[in-house]
Amino acid sequence: MDFWCLLLAIAIMAYIVAYTLLRDWVRARELRKLAKELGLSYGGRDWTTARLASKSPFVRARASWYYDMVSGNYQGHHVWVLDHREGFFTAGPARERAHDTCLVLEHEGSFPELSIRPRKRELVIDVMMPRLEEVEFESAEFSRSFRVATANRKFAYDVCHPRMMECLLGHRDLSVEFKGNSIAMVFQRHLGARDIPPRLNQLVEIRKLLPHYLFGGPSAGQG
Repeated sequence: MDFWCLLLAIAIMAYIVAYTLLRDWVRARELRKLAKELGLSYGGRDWTTARLASKSPFVRARASWYYDMVSGNYQGHHVWVLDHREGFFTAGPARERAHDTCLVLEHEGSFPELSIRPRKRELVIDVMMPRLEEVEFESAEFSRSFRVATANRKFAYDVCHPRMMECLLGHRDLSVEFKGNSIAMVFQRHLGARDIPPRLNQLVEIRKLLPHYLFGGPSAGQG
C-alpha cells in the first residue's frame, strides 16, 4: 500500500512539474513573438531581478522570485514588460499572487513614491501603503474609486490633476506606481499577449499627462 501511495505521489509531482514547464514554455513563446512584433527584445528569465529591483516596489517585493522580461523602445520611451511567475508548488493564498504582469516606463525625472490603486482591487502584497500618507481629492468620484498614497503630498496633487483623474476613471482597473525614474502599472494576473500593447499605450498616455515642470527642464515631457 505504501508503495502505491508513493508511486501516486511521484506521478502527481511529475504531472505538476510537466504542466508548469509546458505552461511556462508557451508563455515564453508568446512573449518572444510579441517582442518581435513590437520591435522589442525578449530577455528571457531572470531569477534574481537584482537589476530590476529599482523599477517598482512591486518588483522589489518579489526579488527572490523570477520574471520573463521584454524591454526596449516603445513610442520613444524605454519600457519593460515583467511577467512574474512563482515556482512549481505555490498553493493557498500565495496562489492568488503567483502570476502578475508589471509594465514599467523609464523617464528622465526623479520622483518621490506615489501609489494609485483601485480601492476594490488592493494588491495582495502591499509594500508601499503602510509607510506612505493617504491623500484625498476634491473629486469625490476619484477618491471613491482610487486610493492614493505618497511620500510627498504636493507631488500627488501635481500628478492627479483633472485630466489625469479623468484618464484613470476611464480605466478603473489600473494600479499605477511612481518612484525615481520609473512609472509602473501592475496587474494581479498575466496579461494576454494581445492585451499588452493597449496597456503600454495607456502607460505612455499617463506619462504624457504628467506636467512638464515635474521633469525640471523646458524640454521635459517631450518624446
